Amino acid sequence: MKFMQSKIGIRGWSVVAGSVLAAMSLSGAQYYVNPDPAKASDDYDGTAPVWAGGDSIAGPKLTLQGAMSIPGIRSGDKVHAAHGDYDMGGAVSSDGASNRVVVVGGVELIGAGADKTTIKGKMGDGENGIGPGAMRAVYLNQYAVIQGFTITGGRTESAANVEKNRGGGISGSGGLVADCIIAGNVGGHRGGAANGGNTLLRCYIGENSSVDGNYGVYNNVKMIDCVYDCARPAYSGISSYNCLFKRSVPQGSSSSMPSVYNSIVINEQGWFTAFYNCRLVKAMRTDQSGACVADSKTKDNLSGLASWYDPQTFRPKAGTELVDAGDDAYYALATNAWNGAWLKFAGKDYAGRVRKAGSAIDIGPGEYVWAEDGTLPGLSASVENLGDGTAKVVVTRDFESETLCTGFDFGGALVEFDKNGIGGSWTNIVPESMVWDCSLSPAYVDDVAHWYVNADPLIGSNQNRGYHRDCPFFTLQKAAGSADSGDVIHAAPGTYRDGGEMSGETRARVVLPAGVGLVSDGGAEATAIEGVLSGEPGMSGPDSVKCVALGSGAYVKGFTIRNGSTRVGRTDLTGEKGGGVSGPGAAIDCIITNCYAVRGGGAYNVRLIRCQLRDCHASTGATNESGSVANVNTAGVAAGAIYDSYIDTSLLNVSEARNSYIRDVGDNSAADGLPRLYNCFVSTAWNMVVFTNCIVASDRRPTYTVDEKTVFGQPFSFDGNLRPPTSGAAAVDAGDLRHYVYPAAFAHEAGKDISGGQRVYNGALDVGPGEYDWRGIFTERLNRRGVSVDAVSAGVTTAEIEGLALQEGDTLKLALVFKNGGACSFRVVAADGGSAAVSADGTALAPDGDVYTFAGNAEDVHVVSVTCTSGSATVCGFKLPGFGMVVRIR
Repeated sequence: MKFMQSKIGIRGWSVVAGSVLAAMSLSGAQYYVNPDPAKASDDYDGTAPVWAGGDSIAGPKLTLQGAMSIPGIRSGDKVHAAHGDYDMGGAVSSDGASNRVVVVGGVELIGAGADKTTIKGKMGDGENGIGPGAMRAVYLNQYAVIQGFTITGGRTESAANVEKNRGGGISGSGGLVADCIIAGNVGGHRGGAANGGNTLLRCYIGENSSVDGNYGVYNNVKMIDCVYDCARPAYSGISSYNCLFKRSVPQGSSSSMPSVYNSIVINEQGWFTAFYNCRLVKAMRTDQSGACVADSKTKDNLSGLASWYDPQTFRPKAGTELVDAGDDAYYALATNAWNGAWLKFAGKDYAGRVRKAGSAIDIGPGEYVWAEDGTLPGLSASVENLGDGTAKVVVTRDFESETLCTGFDFGGALVEFDKNGIGGSWTNIVPESMVWDCSLSPAYVDDVAHWYVNADPLIGSNQNRGYHRDCPFFTLQKAAGSADSGDVIHAAPGTYRDGGEMSGETRARVVLPAGVGLVSDGGAEATAIEGVLSGEPGMSGPDSVKCVALGSGAYVKGFTIRNGSTRVGRTDLTGEKGGGVSGPGAAIDCIITNCYAVRGGGAYNVRLIRCQLRDCHASTGATNESGSVANVNTAGVAAGAIYDSYIDTSLLNVSEARNSYIRDVGDNSAADGLPRLYNCFVSTAWNMVVFTNCIVASDRRPTYTVDEKTVFGQPFSFDGNLRPPTSGAAAVDAGDLRHYVYPAAFAHEAGKDISGGQRVYNGALDVGPGEYDWRGIFTERLNRRGVSVDAVSAGVTTAEIEGLALQEGDTLKLALVFKNGGACSFRVVAADGGSAAVSADGTALAPDGDVYTFAGNAEDVHVVSVTCTSGSATVCGFKLPGFGMVVRIR
């Protein structure tokens, strides 16, 4: 992890649009449009962002007007526009003029951000492109919304016709334009940028012009939190709130003055303009020919005003009189006058952050953020002054950011989100003065190494960033496509049956790149990866979907893998293999069931570690496209190797199996053609097999190669945890530890049996996948009922004198709760020159012979510790008056 001070970049229009969208209701219908002809068509119905394929018409519209022409589109619906240039299509508005798009009343047209989504008008046949053939960019009907676009290139069709000469960029009445850049538009008469009674919110109005040289914005337009950088002023019924006017300010006449509230004015004095709580660079005009009026809060002739705000975010700088100097009542004139459906767009400043960060709104379009440098990638912060000299600080992690923020430094103190038990936000009450004196610096992770998925569509989404549990992907494949070697993908409980990618000639639900791990949070009982069984013979067909394909060294851990199948390959055999899981990686702690394939119904060329594999079959009867029957084998597992697993099927070409149960064993592809089994239970085997220290239920064949410890004709059974059912079972302590070997890449997985319990007790390994659990017998040897043995080292054994035998380095710890006070006693008998150290509650105990006694009260938990310091020692003869005891034997 490294610490970085945040830096302000070029205007984050896409972030602004995204943050606003996140708060919007999704009550109306959702439609989609994409300007790429290879991905979209106006023949599609607009109901999906991506074409469904085949004969389906579910897909995005090509033109904005095509989306507005969808049958049944109505107020409350949303049209989402993919990034790109929209320069096709068009429609005539009610004023008789041509437009690139006429937005239906009450419909929201949402772009992918003004920095990457553009609506272009069209040049006509005349000076400056004005004339026949010209096209305005946007026309808004009542309550229509357009957000997150650059609006440019618009022209009007006439310089004289009053219906067709206004608003080169935008016209209409009663609509909202939010988070847009409006520049490069020309009107034939007035309103190069915009005309009509629309509201412009958080917009940048750049250079726009009109042929007669008059007015960039015209006729009852309202501007809120905007930057106006147009040489031609706004005129006629204009009202503006918290804006920055860089080159011109709204003008009017003596009988109709525009109102300017809480705004900054650079380079222009005004002309018949009414100022309320504004800040002006120049002295206010007071001569009779163009006199302005102002309230008592307005200040003019401020020579340093141009340097009081950041030139990119337009936020006030710390220490300037723009901070907290705005009049909230003036801003309320703007927000309260909005149609109720638009209130959700309020609350943000020009750069997309909280509109009111201090005790009052700031003057100008940007709100001073107490966090140093303003915008903090991956982090957002707000302050609420509580009126008693304190402020409530809320710092929230932004999961839409490209950068993973893991914590932050506030006033010199490091706060780490997850380490401190904070998932997404941190709240604290601090002295008000501290807020304005402290910097806030985010801490970022250098490289994302962990990715998260959730199969619940209300939680997971492939539009999320996927690098935290609070912003998980929806499909496993989306996470796999983001991960690099060494990364781990964490899957929430659920069934993953969506998405996928081709593996050879069969689609796989997830293809894990080399070295990538896929781990479930809830284990195989709660988490499943599900493929598709074809309805064709052998469950094999073009619609088959296998479950998991592994790259070299990749692994999948803790899943039920089910219902996967492969198709019969034409030219590439990769897709035919392993309906459940395939590839040169590992499946760990998985249940693989009901899978089909031409080769290895359940698994192919995989290292199976602590897995259960049942009901996996060959794709018998499957055919390829030429009608040829597949060359199937009957093995549920083919190639690869097996460790601590339960395989209720046959094996073919498996190189080795260790400490497992195998139903049937066939030939393999080792150099000498012999499969090798170590410490395994086997029901039957055929052809040539090498057995080492195994138990085989069938009789011995002359083709087998066996060691002296392997036995034949020996029946065996398991308990519900696939462990030997009794301590007297033939498998218990009969394994050979020399053959308990894992592949080097997965050696860290050793030490557990198939049910997750301790792998070795009594210094000896059991044969098969499960280890008999000796803890119950250890409890009996302690001569106590109700004792819970928590963990046992491999060297501890039961002792003949009804106790526990400890080897050098082993420790017996007892946590005791006495019933009514009193004493406990026990014996420690050393052997082979052994010695032991005994203590109670941290104080050494001295024995009386070999008997130790310890008295305690009934209120506390008392800890007795016996450590074998050399040789061996037996702990026995317990007399314990307690009613509760937990034992850990290490």
